[in-house]
Amino acid sequence: MNTIEKEKQQKMILQNLGGIESKIQSIVSAKDAYRQKLNDLATGQTDFSKDYLDRQTDQVKQDWAAKMQAANTDMKNRFEELRGLLHDRDSVLDLSNPALTNALSLIQTIGSNLTFEQAVKINANFVHDQSALRALRDAYKAQSVVVPGNIDAMIYDTDSSINNLENLAYQGLVQDGSINTFASAFSKLAALEGMTTEAMPDQQGDLEALRAAAGL
Repeated sequence: MNTIEKEKQQKMILQNLGGIESKIQSIVSAKDAYRQKLNDLATGQTDFSKDYLDRQTDQVKQDWAAKMQAANTDMKNRFEELRGLLHDRDSVLDLSNPALTNALSLIQTIGSNLTFEQAVKINANFVHDQSALRALRDAYKAQSVVVPGNIDAMIYDTDSSINNLENLAYQGLVQDGSINTFASAFSKLAALEGMTTEAMPDQQGDLEALRAAAGL
């Protein structure tokens, strides 16, 4: 895969991430509406019997559970697509890219005297290119570079990251976990791929967590 192909692949990755972000936002909006329905049934409903309101509440909860099961399936499919895109992009080291061969040569030439600032400038040329970043990291280690420009913070394991996000999505959507916990983890991965996403989209959920922590 050459540089142009990697750029095309990156656009597809960003499109996928944008779709996940939009899905999270729609889930938060749906959950706010769900909370409102439950609140309406719990308060101010003096014209209906308790049995009727209980049945209505149970139905709303069942409908919500089914909606979140479907949302989780959709989310998992999106993450599996993302996994494939990331693997495709990072499966080949693009040695046809002169910037990479020049960077590797520079690291070898300067060796352990390479400064933190120099490493930062080198690494900045390969943001979002995991295969190139791993090659640079190996080159730094081979030359005993002590401060390789925080390159470790730019590198992640695709499978473990996607598996973790799928698990957090399941917990936040299907179980009693937090949508914000999932969204926060997703925002960290998205940032490594060049996209800014909302880390705490479920503001109501955040308030509920604060009240619960305070014993309210």
